[in-house]
Amino acid sequence: MKAHRNWKVKLRSAIDNREQLDAATICRDHQCPLGRWLHGPGGARWGSSPGFTTLLDAHAGFHRAAGQMAENINRSAYDQANHLLGSGSKFAQASNETVTAILRAKRGF
Repeated sequence: MKAHRNWKVKLRSAIDNREQLDAATICRDHQCPLGRWLHGPGGARWGSSPGFTTLLDAHAGFHRAAGQMAENINRSAYDQANHLLGSGSKFAQASNETVTAILRAKRGF
């Protein structure tokens, strides 16, 4: 959960420091530790649970939104990236949905 919250910091830093990001990897939800678990042992054990499916979908949406931001940063579209990082943005919504789904998962699928 903390790792996904840290993405906002990483993206903000990339905007502020004009850093390039690996958008092709960021947009893939199976590349991070949570994603590897979701697509591996977690999916094997809880894949048919509605709560698991919600987490899987939220997590994928989070990575799509983060990847879109990374693409904007890489194109030097910093104003657009800033907008996409803001409160109420697709990224903020996807982040909140992912954190909520993680918290629910911790209580049990």
